[in-house]
Amino acid sequence: MNTDCGKQNIEFNIINNGTITSVPGFYAAACHCGVKGSGKPDMCIIYTPEGSTCSGVFTTNKFLAAPVIVTKEQLKKTRNIKVIVINSGIANACTGEMGYRNARKTIEIASQYLGVEKKNIIVSSTGVIGRQLPMDKIEEGIRQCACKLSGTDGHGAAEAILTTDLVAKEIAVSIKVEDGSDIIIGGIAKGSGMIEPNMATMLSFITTNVKIPKNLLDEILSDEVGRSFNSITVDGCQSTNDMVIVIANSKSNVEIKNKKDKYYKKFKNALSLVMKDLAKKI
Repeated sequence: MNTDCGKQNIEFNIINNGTITSVPGFYAAACHCGVKGSGKPDMCIIYTPEGSTCSGVFTTNKFLAAPVIVTKEQLKKTRNIKVIVINSGIANACTGEMGYRNARKTIEIASQYLGVEKKNIIVSSTGVIGRQLPMDKIEEGIRQCACKLSGTDGHGAAEAILTTDLVAKEIAVSIKVEDGSDIIIGGIAKGSGMIEPNMATMLSFITTNVKIPKNLLDEILSDEVGRSFNSITVDGCQSTNDMVIVIANSKSNVEIKNKKDKYYKKFKNALSLVMKDLAKKI
């Protein structure tokens, strides 16, 4: 579809069955490890071996769930995030010191099975609050996912993050740039019930292949969250676990250095399209 953005005519190509692994250099895997009693997928891993830039926006609830606390701590150490471990069924919220240790333990386990340094891993959880993670099942889920990471299972990850949602929410778009390279952005999201402005009960994970400095990605993400996910209202409750994560793995030859860069508006508008689409699906 053609989108007219000011004086620029930018062509956004919606990728058929697009998802997070539509972006080159990103891999995913999902499984049922037993956190959910339903037998539905409840664990996934998103992985890129490339050097990356990661930005995140988190819940405004003053009571942060353990995975939010830990992920924010991780991003203070480095923005070079290569792994996201996500479980659904148990939120690991209101779980005290044990919940915090379990979130940290999840990172340790993922580091062991994936061969990635702990500092390059973040975590996310969604589900029932007040219950501790069954760490034996979490380890089994990480083991399973680590063995079957692929560049085609983004849809499996989109299903694994669901709780009371009925359908997976995902999209990917590409933009042709002057030198023939594609800017590609893929995203998945979950959110059902307990949704209102300021990031309540909603998770989204977005991948892209551009090279971009962290400060610029932070600014773009913050701006576009305000235009998309923070405009959702469902039932007036708030969550402790919300996060939107964007990982740019620099796999393409497209580099966005600053706002004056010729690719800046193209990337920003494409990211806006992805986030608004996911927000509408929620």
